[in-house]
Amino acid sequence: MKYKLGEICEIISGSTPKTGIPEYWDGTQKWITPAELNEDTYIITDSIRKLTELGVEKAGLSSFPEGTVILSSRAPIGKVAIAGCEMYCNQGFKNLICSEKINNHYLYWFLKGRTE
Repeated sequence: MKYKLGEICEIISGSTPKTGIPEYWDGTQKWITPAELNEDTYIITDSIRKLTELGVEKAGLSSFPEGTVILSSRAPIGKVAIAGCEMYCNQGFKNLICSEKINNHYLYWFLKGRTE
């Protein structure tokens, strides 16, 4: 049986708070970018940069839960990982929160095998 991703997952994206406002940065909220994923990334549990609660609020970000399949839609395109914890991201991702219709590990390997 074939499904569109939107039929089996909730798809959310992210955004970037203004980088020139220091009060938005160096907090405790994990915020990833596509550059942090590589060919070997499977479960991602941390981020290089962190946001403050104010940064999250001002950027209108929604977190995605542990187990979300993260797919980069901007350079580099097609990188995939699974969130090992709740986190946020920039606009370079489509985050696939799996329903009961699909296993997140299966979706990860399915997407990884079809990057092109």
